[in-house]
Amino acid sequence: MKISDLQDEQKNVSIGGRVIFISQTREVHLKSGDVQKVTPVSIQDDSGSIVVSLWGDLINKIELNSEIRIEKAYVTKFHDNLQLNLGFYGKLFLLLNNTESV
Repeated sequence: MKISDLQDEQKNVSIGGRVIFISQTREVHLKSGDVQKVTPVSIQDDSGSIVVSLWGDLINKIELNSEIRIEKAYVTKFHDNLQLNLGFYGKLFLLLNNTESV
């Protein structure tokens, strides 16, 4: 699937791309009272780009220009822009010379 094919409320999305931007990590206070770190990153394929929110220490696994693959994600709209969310079941894979690492 290509980034340009994504639609709001789409579920079970698998997509790949290159990390083109990593925003600053910020802390989010959850309803449960816990505090989690979230880092928005932008990924791009040959059809477009999209923001993906990475939670916790997942950001430590990638860097700028990393090739990644995301599976079992879902799409939402935030401030009139589509974004990709990993959620509880989502997975992120770092692609290294045609092999995968988590």
